[in-house]
Amino acid sequence: MSQLSFAAFAKTIIAVPPQGERLVVGIDGPGGSGKSTFARALGQVMGATVISMDEFYLPRHRRPSDGDHGFQFDIERVRDEVLWPAQDGDPIRYQRYRWDDESLIEWVDVVDDDSPIIVEGVYALVAPLARFYDYTMLVDCDDAVRLERGVARDGEEMREKWLEEWMPLERAYFADARLAEVVDFSMNTTGGNR
Repeated sequence: MSQLSFAAFAKTIIAVPPQGERLVVGIDGPGGSGKSTFARALGQVMGATVISMDEFYLPRHRRPSDGDHGFQFDIERVRDEVLWPAQDGDPIRYQRYRWDDESLIEWVDVVDDDSPIIVEGVYALVAPLARFYDYTMLVDCDDAVRLERGVARDGEEMREKWLEEWMPLERAYFADARLAEVVDFSMNTTGGNR
């Protein structure tokens, strides 16, 4: 997407009337697809705050062994700390997640104005959260490219986790959710357009 068309795209999103006090955009897609990179670039052009689903991962001791799609994430915390406040015009405050010791750490206070919010990450558009978004996007990519990007980012020691856990769970989620059929915009970054 060229800079000119990217800016026009951002203006199109900003023009969407919000259902609440702030415009809320949801960007979902499998790991390594480029959604975080896309969300940061879009957020910069839109003047939006970008909040990652990675901050809402559940520590292992609180995570069920199985469940609905997104069971590894604290969906209620996303709703209660980000989406409800955005809709109601209340301050948004959430706790960050530290992956190395699976703990919640410092609180993040989001600028309390009417600027847009972008929530990005795998499972951002899971059913209990989907109704809160004013505009939705899917960023997709070929599995081989995703794995290559993921291992480059997370380290070779994470390859097995990617192959045995994350990718199969994500495949099942995207097959069931059929997001490509319901989102407002979708893109594929396999060719390198991240």
